[in-house]
Order: sequence, then C-alpha cells, then structure tokens
Amino acid sequence: MPIPWPVLPIPAAAVDEWRQLVDALRQHGPTPREDPATRELWHSTRGPEVAAEAVFGCSRCPVLDACGAYALAADERDGVWGGTTAAERRELAGRRR
Repeated sequence: MPIPWPVLPIPAAAVDEWRQLVDALRQHGPTPREDPATRELWHSTRGPEVAAEAVFGCSRCPVLDACGAYALAADERDGVWGGTTAAERRELAGRRR
C-alpha cells in the first residue's frame, strides 16, 4: 500500500515513529486522512472549526497513537496529526523538554 504522506524527507529523530506509523497503516488500511473527500481538513488554514472537524475525524482512526507519536517526534508544525492541532503539539513538546 503506498503511503502518500508526508512527501518531505523524514527527520532523523522520527524514523522509528515513521516506521511504526507505516506498519500501523499497512495493518489497518486506509485512514480518514486518506479519504479524498476530507483530505484537505488535515492541513486546512480555514480556522479552528475546520481543525476541530479534523480532530474529530481522527477520533475514529485506527492509527491515532502512531500518527501522534510521529508528529511529535518529527516536530510537525502544521495540520492535524494524531488528533492534535499544531498548537496542541507545541504545548505537548514544551512539556516534554
């Protein structure tokens, strides 16, 4: 199964988390993020209502934890990953330091 995201190189600090995410995706199949009808939700800049819709979409995703772990390790600064917004991930990363 091809993994369409992220397109950019994986940060060295996140390689293990990326592998775990890829394994989870292969095990569970397509995720809500890969649905063409809703794909733009996860990287929308249209405001908090759209982000809230994407976070809700994450709640039914079987790879939620692996996605969130990757986003934190990779310092993903945009979009919704693992049921968290960019602002929430910045706050979580700040607590981990």
